[in-house]
Amino acid sequence: QAAQLYVVFPRFPAMLRSFRLKEPQTFIDFPPPGESIRRLALGNREHLATMSRRDMEVGKELLKNRDVRPENLFLAKKTLQGCLTTASALSERPPFYAEAAARLAEATRALDDALRDQKFRIILAEQKQDIEQAYWESVKLSQMIPDKTSDTYQFAAKRVDFYSKRREQ
Repeated sequence: QAAQLYVVFPRFPAMLRSFRLKEPQTFIDFPPPGESIRRLALGNREHLATMSRRDMEVGKELLKNRDVRPENLFLAKKTLQGCLTTASALSERPPFYAEAAARLAEATRALDDALRDQKFRIILAEQKQDIEQAYWESVKLSQMIPDKTSDTYQFAAKRVDFYSKRREQ
């Protein structure tokens, strides 16, 4: 048996290198249902399904209105994650589960693109030594991520603090 494994194993890396995906894989991250959600699923499935459907509708609306407020993409992502978390606690997936997953992937990509673009704007303003523009671009970035524990928010907050002091000089 050991000799058979030796013969098969050297081919495995070559097989992995030849494996190609037609489309890039999308990683959708949402937390597993907590104990309270699992209990609710056991007792009142209809209420949980209604909560999940409501989160789906709110997430879609926030995604549609992404340009209205800077934090809408972040909130859309969080709401859709909540939708999938509650939906995954149900014994069977609701009919809107696939759409919620697709919307979450869309919100995640859009948020990542918007954050990357906003960071680029800050760096560009810094390179131009335009303190006023760098300050306001940093403020906008901090508004895009209302989670104060986020690395992106911390990055923006440091820039806002730095440029607010430089504006006063």
